[in-house]
Amino acid sequence: MVRANHPQWMTTTLKTAAVYNGAFFLITLVAPFWIFDVTGATRPNLPELWQCIGMIVGVYGIGYWIAAYDPYRHWPVVLVGWLGKTFGPLGFAKALWEGVFPMKFGWIIVFNDLIWWIPFAIMVKEAIARIVQPEMVEITEDHRKTLGTLSEDSKLNPILVVFLRHSGCTFCREMIADLKKSNEALKTAQVSVVLVHMGLSGQSLPGEWKSILDKERALYRLAGLERGTWGQVFSISVLWRGFVAGILNGHGVGALEGDGMMMPGAQLWMGGQTVTSWKAQSVADRLPLSEILNKLTKPER
Repeated sequence: MVRANHPQWMTTTLKTAAVYNGAFFLITLVAPFWIFDVTGATRPNLPELWQCIGMIVGVYGIGYWIAAYDPYRHWPVVLVGWLGKTFGPLGFAKALWEGVFPMKFGWIIVFNDLIWWIPFAIMVKEAIARIVQPEMVEITEDHRKTLGTLSEDSKLNPILVVFLRHSGCTFCREMIADLKKSNEALKTAQVSVVLVHMGLSGQSLPGEWKSILDKERALYRLAGLERGTWGQVFSISVLWRGFVAGILNGHGVGALEGDGMMMPGAQLWMGGQTVTSWKAQSVADRLPLSEILNKLTKPER
């Protein structure tokens, strides 16, 4: 079912692009020389190479079809497609300048790239605009009371407050999994876990731990957490870690809910005060649980 939180034209555009890419693949597979003959370009010596390019275009089509159901969630797929539709015309311009391709071959660039460039760019722009949220609301007395309650509760037992980015975040799912693996160590240390989040994104948080919804991100700011830079959120190392955690390790990814630029962190409360705190340097940083629990016997000075 198509989600209703994005314009219908995005779904239509991506599905149309997917069908076109599939057709392009079939043409290159069945008649690899057809495009060259029609445009007057020289036939390639290795038709298999052109068929391989057609296969790559077809695979892109599968990505577009999946992204069509939720373009905002799958915006990286659209971004990769947009980049291809940007570099393709640049490569053709160079080949045209050098006399490798005739001008007629440019029709391939028109249908493969240029007609999709603007709609794909708009989709990426709107998706990123959803990540870059407007200014946060004012911190109220109710927000301070919430932390005050945690402070009072920590006089009975230590409390580990974990600030998630949003539950759809691959790294936050990984963080929850790490906490579950360490559940016995937490129980042994008599540490209660409290998860602060900006939205569930259709995923339930572990029932054995208390969770606090903080859409205003006020508690994050009271904890000294800030919005990350583009490097902290979208660097090559972060993207690679996301691939490993999300795809290879199976943590997956959910829809963005909340401020996707907010940095994660954690605080250990004991005796009514903060014993230690952790602030991630990138969104891909893993929670150093062992180091935090060591502060139970060696508090920070």
